[in-house]
Amino acid sequence: MSRTGLALILAIGLVATVVVGDVEAGPIQFRGSGSFLTQGTSIDTNGDGVTADLFIVSGSSSQLGALTNQTVAEWAFGPPSTCPPGTVLEGTLVPAGSALVTRAVNGDLLFGAPTSGTNCISATGVASISAAGVYTGGTGRFANATGDFTIAATATTLAADPAGHAFGGVVATSEGTLDK
Repeated sequence: MSRTGLALILAIGLVATVVVGDVEAGPIQFRGSGSFLTQGTSIDTNGDGVTADLFIVSGSSSQLGALTNQTVAEWAFGPPSTCPPGTVLEGTLVPAGSALVTRAVNGDLLFGAPTSGTNCISATGVASISAAGVYTGGTGRFANATGDFTIAATATTLAADPAGHAFGGVVATSEGTLDK
């Protein structure tokens, strides 16, 4: 399977950070699921010819309620060095090409910047992603939000082509602290 066939992050997730409802300083947890598209953007800040992945995740925060998240994550890929045995390709997050925005039900947005992360891709087509980052403000009640977060995500490729484009499902969790 190609490198991008499993690229995920964030995220999530990179997938998938947090926030909906009234903003209060303190810990935040998030669980969500959604989809990813590798090389789904035109962002390539490191000039390696591989563009950033796009993740779209819906979920809920135990503290704040329902939310949606869109994340772009750019990866620099190489042989495994820090990933567990069974990893065939390892991606290191390119912070300059990565960002996330979380939308609350009322339309308020929370912005985040992933600062580090690893994407461990197995021979079976599963990507295990871990990332960390900071909140960088937003709109409405998140206008001056700060804090930090971590993301853990697992992505499974459903379809891929030889050029490294892939589509699949992602499940993510995030924990962090939201300051205001």
